Amino acid sequence: MREAWAKKKPSLITDSWQTGLVPEGECVIVRPPLPDLQAWLALGNHGCACLSFPIKRHEGDFLVLHFTSEAARHLEYKYVQNFKDVFILPTTPVSPLHCLVMQRSKPHLQVGLQLKIVGKPIQLIDFQAERGFANVKEAVMRKLYLELEVPEMTSSDDSVSSEDVLAAGLVLARKPKITQPEFAGIMHTRKMLESGHEKDECEELSQEVLDDVLNASDRSHIQAGRKAMQEEKAKRNQRRKAVARLLLEMESKLPKGKATKQKAATKAEKQRKEKGERWWASIPGDMEAVLQYKPENAIVTSDDANGRFLCRHLLIKGSRQSVSWTRRGMDAAVAIVLRLCWEWEVEVSGIDCPLPAEWIGELFA
Repeated sequence: MREAWAKKKPSLITDSWQTGLVPEGECVIVRPPLPDLQAWLALGNHGCACLSFPIKRHEGDFLVLHFTSEAARHLEYKYVQNFKDVFILPTTPVSPLHCLVMQRSKPHLQVGLQLKIVGKPIQLIDFQAERGFANVKEAVMRKLYLELEVPEMTSSDDSVSSEDVLAAGLVLARKPKITQPEFAGIMHTRKMLESGHEKDECEELSQEVLDDVLNASDRSHIQAGRKAMQEEKAKRNQRRKAVARLLLEMESKLPKGKATKQKAATKAEKQRKEKGERWWASIPGDMEAVLQYKPENAIVTSDDANGRFLCRHLLIKGSRQSVSWTRRGMDAAVAIVLRLCWEWEVEVSGIDCPLPAEWIGELFA
């Protein structure tokens, strides 16, 4: 407000709502008419202003940030007045050592946090459309409707949140030729980015183990954490069902497009026809079964030295999880791995799991 008063530019206040579109944790590029091209890392979005850290070093495919006591003085609040001039540069963090090795830089040079550039700059509004305007507040989306001059979308289902309905309408406005599978993928991505994905840190710990190795205070802490996880899981399930109802309502309004079929679904369908409904009972519990029936976006490797599978999903950050076969046996471990991978896949894409619950367990139970 002080800057708007000094420059006699009320637009610095009236147009600052557009700052609410900036996603946290992303590299932001603002093109001219500013005096110089600006690049900064969005640390925290507070609606009308975004706390940022300037990016001033660029080495090949890497951006370098120096987080020192001196650099902390350069933290500042940024605001957006015209979202058409703002772009998001897709990046992923890597270790400073990795950057030194890959760039063959001199070892004595000071290095900071490394961000590897993994794509071309995307206009802010299009970046948000790809993720369903996740974490964008309702008030900002309503103003965006007015800015884009498109009618607000409504839903006949009261159980669907107004934020999800508004986001769906904005996605359709930016992507008028979108198909049903593409729209479903975007809305499920939005849901996952806002609600998170299931990650049970205490899966391996039975109540007997907790009683043996922990005191009463630590046990109560673990149990409270488990209870919180169950509550979050219930909220995710409710959100998932609400998004499914919204997608069903939109089904008749979108072209069907070309639906892609998972290789695991084709394999399961073939086995069912050849061996009957209990085709899965004859499958040996081994790595080959995991590779054949996991979703394509899931990565599973075997850690033989420690007797476990290592699992992660390409589209879900922080989804790394291990499943031990040492105590439970390979058959049970394979079933758990497939269940875990398909839970991730269903969360991020909304597609149906082709594997029977009798084999891997009921999803979202």
